[in-house]
Amino acid sequence: MLLLLFIFLPLIEIYFLIKIGTAIGAFNTILIAVITALVGWALFKTQGRHLLFQMKSKASMGRLSSLMFVESVLVFCSGLFLVTPGFITDTLGFLFVIPFTRKSIAQLIKNWADRKIKSGQFKVYHSRNTSPQEPHPKIDTDFRDVN
Repeated sequence: MLLLLFIFLPLIEIYFLIKIGTAIGAFNTILIAVITALVGWALFKTQGRHLLFQMKSKASMGRLSSLMFVESVLVFCSGLFLVTPGFITDTLGFLFVIPFTRKSIAQLIKNWADRKIKSGQFKVYHSRNTSPQEPHPKIDTDFRDVN
């Protein structure tokens, strides 16, 4: 399935780029692609940074949720989609990076995964810290902005 995505998505993107380029001109099409990449990258950086700080804060309190993990994966994917030229990938990238739509999509993915786990189709392995002194495992993270 993933192989088909890597084969057909670029072909579909090229098709749309040619169609749109024919309708509005090559220069305008390239300009739109560059502008959406720049705007998307800026959104990706701000949302990624915000989510990282939020995750660090929740992790220090032992309250890191699976929903936040799914959101972080969506933000990462949005960065990949937004720097890839094309209108379909840009649309997906913006849907994944905008908080309102990202939260809804993350909730759908989490609910789907929960159903798979409960049905036994997914196996989840984790380790628990059984020490009475530390009821929650510690997660050590560092963040540094490297503009």
